[in-house]
Amino acid sequence: GVPENVKDFFTAEAEMFLGDLVFASGGAPSKTRAKQLIEQGAVSLSGEVIKDFRKKVKIEDGALLKAGKRFFVRLRKEK
Repeated sequence: GVPENVKDFFTAEAEMFLGDLVFASGGAPSKTRAKQLIEQGAVSLSGEVIKDFRKKVKIEDGALLKAGKRFFVRLRKEK
């Protein structure tokens, strides 16, 4: 399940490459590690597993990013 106290990640970007998003939000300590997690199928956005670290994903307010087993972050659009 999803933990109750999920941190918010604020960004003004409309879309980001998935690898950059995982790294920027704290889901991985490096872009290399972010790429590995994504290619292993350990990253999902709103429940959808994405295995292409170069995929541009829309930043939707409230979307849930999961990286690995225990990292969750809620995407928030900066207004």
